Amino acid sequence: LHTFQYCYNLTSVYFPESINELDEYSFSSCKNLVGTLNLSSITTINQYAFEYCSKISYLILNDTLGEIGSHAFWYCSNLQNLTLPTELTQINEYAFSKCTKLNNTSFNKKLGNIGKYAFDSCTSIAQLVFQSEVTIGLRSFTNCYSIKEIDFNKTKEIGNFLKKCDEFSNL
Repeated sequence: LHTFQYCYNLTSVYFPESINELDEYSFSSCKNLVGTLNLSSITTINQYAFEYCSKISYLILNDTLGEIGSHAFWYCSNLQNLTLPTELTQINEYAFSKCTKLNNTSFNKKLGNIGKYAFDSCTSIAQLVFQSEVTIGLRSFTNCYSIKEIDFNKTKEIGNFLKKCDEFSNL
């Protein structure tokens, strides 16, 4: 827990194949981690693992990653593109909240649940396409001002997940 939390001078990190789990707060508030974060060996990302790592712009995630912990990438404000793993079934609450530059997100066919406020204030997301029978939690996409189009395809349950999405025009 809290292994490298507040290591402000840390600019990059390499994970060997032998490291497959990131504990709570592992790299929380490492504000100078910059660029691409390669998590291809990581199969478990626990809560708050990279919160406030505001200079990370791209993630490489392991295809076998099944769950992303709550607040895992909260306030990663420079995160731009996100390709979710093919085996991902759960995105927990606030996982990508406040990732204001996140603009490209592809939801896979196995995703079953998106937790409350998971993408809150991701103000650059323009389109949502759900390819699975996903349950979308409370206000998962609140304050996502740029959403213009949503394809629910096989969505299982929709809660009150949108609020303040001013550009929304196509359902």
